[in-house]
Amino acid sequence: MKACIFDLDGTLTDTLESLAYSVKATLREMDLPEITTDECRRFVGDGARCLMERSLRATGEENVKRIEEAMEIYGRIFDENCTYHVTPYEGIVQMLKSMKDKGIKLAVLSNKTETTAKKIIEEFFPDEPFCLVWGNNGVRPLKPATDAGYSL
Repeated sequence: MKACIFDLDGTLTDTLESLAYSVKATLREMDLPEITTDECRRFVGDGARCLMERSLRATGEENVKRIEEAMEIYGRIFDENCTYHVTPYEGIVQMLKSMKDKGIKLAVLSNKTETTAKKIIEEFFPDEPFCLVWGNNGVRPLKPATDAGYSL
């Protein structure tokens, strides 16, 4: 193996608490009922917009008319709280070090904004030599598109 590309949420780090906190705060600011952390767990995996669409539907906003408002609020809140209660999964730091010691190049490909992905990597993996951290920059395709990491 010469290189390994990792996802961030749910692969390197447990970010559920930061996501749930940000969604709940967004819904509160919009005067909507909160969702549960369990609901949030079921709604994640396809990017922030899908997370917020699913969360709005769960509050009874079936037609999701307020999605742009939700995205603006969520973006602001999540940016401020993207490391809230985030932790690397047990054994991940040691695994990355072992891979590095074997000369394997490491990269991250995330649907989070690139700024947020880099902020999380810098805070929780400051000593790991990721040669590349890519997130949503508004240009490249997002996962699960088969060409999302094509240029990596």
